[in-house]
Amino acid sequence: MNIQVNNSGLYQTGSNVNVSTQSAEAVSQAAEASLIAAKNVINVKAGDVFSGQIVDMTKDGIASIMLKNNAMLKAQISAGLSVEVGQILSFQVKGATKSSVTLTPLYANLDNNSAVAKALNAAELPVTAQNADMVKAMMERGLPIDKGSLQGMANLAARYPTANPASIVQMTQLGIPLTDGNVQQFEAYKEGQYKIAESLSPVAEGFAEMAGESTAMNRSVAGIFLEAPAPELTEAVIKAFDGDQTKLLNMFNIEISEAENSEQVNEANLQQTDAGKVETSAENTGKTEIPAENENAEKNVEVIKPDPEYAKPGAVGNDLIKLIGSEGAGKIAELMNKAGFPEQLTARIASGELTPKQTLELIQASIEGKETLNFKGEEAQATIRELISSEPYKFILRNQITSNLLLNPDDVADQEKVQEYYQKLGRVLSEASELVKTAGRGESTLAQSVDNLNSNVDFINGLNAAMTYIQLPLKLNDMASHGDLYVYTNKKKLAEKDGNCSALLHLDMEHLGTVDVHVTMKDYDKVTTHFILQEESLLDFIAKYLPELDKSLENRGYHMHSDVSLNKEAKSVPELMFNKGSNAKLIQKTSFDVRA
Repeated sequence: MNIQVNNSGLYQTGSNVNVSTQSAEAVSQAAEASLIAAKNVINVKAGDVFSGQIVDMTKDGIASIMLKNNAMLKAQISAGLSVEVGQILSFQVKGATKSSVTLTPLYANLDNNSAVAKALNAAELPVTAQNADMVKAMMERGLPIDKGSLQGMANLAARYPTANPASIVQMTQLGIPLTDGNVQQFEAYKEGQYKIAESLSPVAEGFAEMAGESTAMNRSVAGIFLEAPAPELTEAVIKAFDGDQTKLLNMFNIEISEAENSEQVNEANLQQTDAGKVETSAENTGKTEIPAENENAEKNVEVIKPDPEYAKPGAVGNDLIKLIGSEGAGKIAELMNKAGFPEQLTARIASGELTPKQTLELIQASIEGKETLNFKGEEAQATIRELISSEPYKFILRNQITSNLLLNPDDVADQEKVQEYYQKLGRVLSEASELVKTAGRGESTLAQSVDNLNSNVDFINGLNAAMTYIQLPLKLNDMASHGDLYVYTNKKKLAEKDGNCSALLHLDMEHLGTVDVHVTMKDYDKVTTHFILQEESLLDFIAKYLPELDKSLENRGYHMHSDVSLNKEAKSVPELMFNKGSNAKLIQKTSFDVRA
């Protein structure tokens, strides 16, 4: 509610105070607010409690609240909060300065008639905001509030003094183990700060920067995040650097004549132009070459800038030119050519015919084979170091790391592939964390990002033991997209396999926004899907394709019905999961007719 003081009671102010009263969980999460720029603040201190009584209520939900000193507050009651004339609301001062007072609503009259106060007194616990929140959360979730239960819960809450007491109550009821990491992740989930897909960008960017520091660090990073190049590719690169380019060119379907091959073998020590490019005969190849930097270069090169869409956090792509532009691709091709890669091959990189993944595999093959490669002296090795420290290379490496840490949509339907994905993600994050520590960056922002992501994955594994839920970091339309899959039943019930199941698929997509898909199946084959959108403009778009969806699933033997609706205030998946079992009452009431 928004509170405004009308006369000189506690204080005078022209500012509004936001005090959330949406739910018991919100008390500790978001109910605190400050009275900014207060005037004539009286002498209050943290811990002080005051109460007010609702004496009037307008049709618009504006409540008049009378304090004990007869000062009046005008308050806009939040939508969905059930309050009545005569009800007493209590607040505790969380902090006070010369210019502001911070309040927490207790949602109960803390006098001797309060159920909350009575329960705390009976349990020999102090009547504080924290304990009041704990009791309220237990009452709302139908848990007993006898002396033993309250003291036990208070002991658990005391182990995590910075945590929301309601979180401790919820985790205990849901059977989620209480650890520092789990409590932190639980509250992050409730705050909406839990999406793996959104956490990948800083990790990918940080390790791409690390990889550019040296060939040894590059090898370490690639060993964690990238697939190892095929042994035959590394062997072909080694031979190409030694002068025999045939095998490597054949692997990319680049044909060369026997005479051309003979010339390449006999002229292993190729001369470089002033521009640093390698001169070699490419006649009759039919392939595009890297243009020389001469007066005709402008005629041969079309400059294409990177697509700005791929500069967004979480963007992933498979088109080299769209990612880094023609200049970036040309820079990588030039350095690879200078290091000893065949010109016919690097020309394809410059023109964007090779994918980012193929380009990285070639570079990694040269680094993996470094110990056995006959580099043409220190200059070639310096060129490789220049290549991996270049911005275009680091950009495509970041792109590939992000892509490799996402789940392909086609794999979602396969339980084993989803399990394999999480096993891989857990392994990768564990190794990444170890590399950061070994590199002496255990206190860095990158280390914190990796640890947070690792804790999130561990929390999902623990959460999945209590409820059927999995997070889906998806690669959709060249973008990291968030998804949740939650089944509305406990695992014991699900294991009975009675043919009935209800689930929620939640998707956050760049163009469609937030989409919730509620799926209900009865008797194994009767399926209802209900799409809930938050963008009205998309209703007709989704409805247009529902018959196609129904037909596709009917062809697989299901009896289908699909519809779509709008709900701009749809609950998040964590709200649905964690609020299971809580009752609808938001406030302890003490009501009477003050006008009688």
